[in-house]
Amino acid sequence: MKYNSKYKKLIVSGCSFTHNNHHTPCSWPNTLAVWGNMSIENLAIPGAGNAHIKNSTILHLEKTRPDPETTLIMIMWSGPERIDWITDRNSSKFYTQYPFSYNYTSQNELTLGGSWWVNKIKTHLDDVIVNYSKYQSNSSLALTSWLLIQDLENYLKVNGYTYYFMSWFDYNDPVDNKNRWIEFDNELIKLGLKRDLHHWLLTETELSLGRWTATRPEYLMEDGIHAVFQGHEAWLQAVIVPKLIEKNVLNEDTTQ
Repeated sequence: MKYNSKYKKLIVSGCSFTHNNHHTPCSWPNTLAVWGNMSIENLAIPGAGNAHIKNSTILHLEKTRPDPETTLIMIMWSGPERIDWITDRNSSKFYTQYPFSYNYTSQNELTLGGSWWVNKIKTHLDDVIVNYSKYQSNSSLALTSWLLIQDLENYLKVNGYTYYFMSWFDYNDPVDNKNRWIEFDNELIKLGLKRDLHHWLLTETELSLGRWTATRPEYLMEDGIHAVFQGHEAWLQAVIVPKLIEKNVLNEDTTQ
């Protein structure tokens, strides 16, 4: 597939549904970059929560200062229940042994809760995260993620970037005890808050990558959650590309 775009660079962040080397040889954002003839910076990491997504995006933009006129930002938010911290990567006694690493600087790295409620690897930091989680509720987790989303949105607006948000499952999806997501929007309503959906690319539950793939078993990996490469590609073509064409981010290449 080939499309024309005025954007020359694509910057994305997210969790395993966005990361390019977790379950698939090529994920949806990297495929989108190829189709749209854009370079890509994929900041996603498997298991990441929304703190990493916000932090990695802002830090990368501050360090590299790409031209807002030719840069497209796409964020696939993760579960509000996930916990991320920035820790000293030289403190070996706290080493997490997580198979995926992310260094914010030469001295600072990501320590993430991921699916801390079912994590079988028990290190000192894992225990700290579990104990910290005992002081959290659906309400506090929802508030934290809302603030993270607001922080990133405000930063992108102030700096003039074109950006679109979505989440790997829709935040209005019913609670799934296995994956422990919370009814994010309902929790916000209780707090007198709501998401500003103007920059959210997908607002229909069935269109999220997680839900779309779950209803098409031929695109599911054996874990029953993640999509194989063909699933990323099919979802991108069926759902994301039409949305980006509608918003004049992409134009069909008539020279094919």
